[in-house]
Amino acid sequence: MIILGGWDWRAQSLESAAEATSRMVLAMPNEPTGEWVTPRKEGGTYVYDPIADASDVSDLMERIERTTFDAAGGRRPKPGFDIKVYRLTDAKDYAVECRIRAGLEGPRGVRNHTLVRLNFDSDDQVLVARAVKDHMAALVRAWHPDYLSAHTYEFRDAQGWDSSTRQIPVGWDTYLSDTLPLDLALLDGSDITRAEGDGGLYLTLPGTPDAPSVESARLVRQALGYE
Repeated sequence: MIILGGWDWRAQSLESAAEATSRMVLAMPNEPTGEWVTPRKEGGTYVYDPIADASDVSDLMERIERTTFDAAGGRRPKPGFDIKVYRLTDAKDYAVECRIRAGLEGPRGVRNHTLVRLNFDSDDQVLVARAVKDHMAALVRAWHPDYLSAHTYEFRDAQGWDSSTRQIPVGWDTYLSDTLPLDLALLDGSDITRAEGDGGLYLTLPGTPDAPSVESARLVRQALGYE
């Protein structure tokens, strides 16, 4: 399961990015479980430094500076910030991967975005659904994206998503900010659950996180003007 999101040009200071990272980590649920770490490049390999206190903004500022430096290959830092925060299991596998690009404020080819991978051990779809929704809320409230979508790659392909036209992929759970055009009348009478909050609208499709309704996703795509 991935959670993909994006937002338009928005300047952010290093401190602001660290504060958002802190809010995100502190609000994320404990499923999948693991220890929060940040990567640090040493030579040709990465080491992972545990986050002892996610409320320590000064510490997170230093970590973000390091990951941004590493992402630039040790050269002059590129615009914005590269934020990488992972949750590792006892076996050092990724339980949660958070990769965020924030602070971009001009047309440089890459927009502000977040990509989160959730690797669940459990097949309990009730547990997974609750955790996905909690991760969605944590990300929305920390970064205030234009959209956020929780889906699998297979589901994204099945709905006819076209990346070349900057389409928003519809997920089992999708957040759309109030700034986006959406024809809600097309959703009337459907089984799609709507919940207003956090400056936008959450849309939850019928079905489970692993197997949502493709037909309902296409209806949301129509409401977004894609079909």
